[in-house]
Amino acid sequence: MTDFSFLRDYIHALPDETRNHPEYPFGLRTGISEPMIHQAEAGIAVPSELKQFYRFSYGAMLGEYELLVIPQIKEVLTWLSSDREFWRDSLLPFARVIDTGDLIAFDLDVSNNNGLQVLDGFHEFAPTEWKGICFGLKTWLLKMVNNDFRPFWFNAT
Repeated sequence: MTDFSFLRDYIHALPDETRNHPEYPFGLRTGISEPMIHQAEAGIAVPSELKQFYRFSYGAMLGEYELLVIPQIKEVLTWLSSDREFWRDSLLPFARVIDTGDLIAFDLDVSNNNGLQVLDGFHEFAPTEWKGICFGLKTWLLKMVNNDFRPFWFNAT
């Protein structure tokens, strides 16, 4: 039905105690329509691969990761872009790591056939120093599923 059904399958296969963890649950939200996405995105341009995800699930809790909804993205952009010296306008945070302040972001200026470049927004680095970890939201989610939602890029050599 959708390119993201693997994520639903992964969550449904989790044991109840993992899926319903009090601090780090796993769950998808109801998707929203294209007109609702368009209305919410006023002021920012949401890339097509994120819009596709929003039609599937408008945000998600994935253990220690939260996929942000558009108002949350706007809020994060407001405080990040206030430091113009280190901010890059091509960045669009779409997920956060609960507890750490780390972000996962798209670089809207860098893409390949899989989609936009996904960056590790490690909180100890300025956004100008964030490192690419893969291309495409679907690729990032597939790799996260395959690594049980542990950051796969830490294992890269």
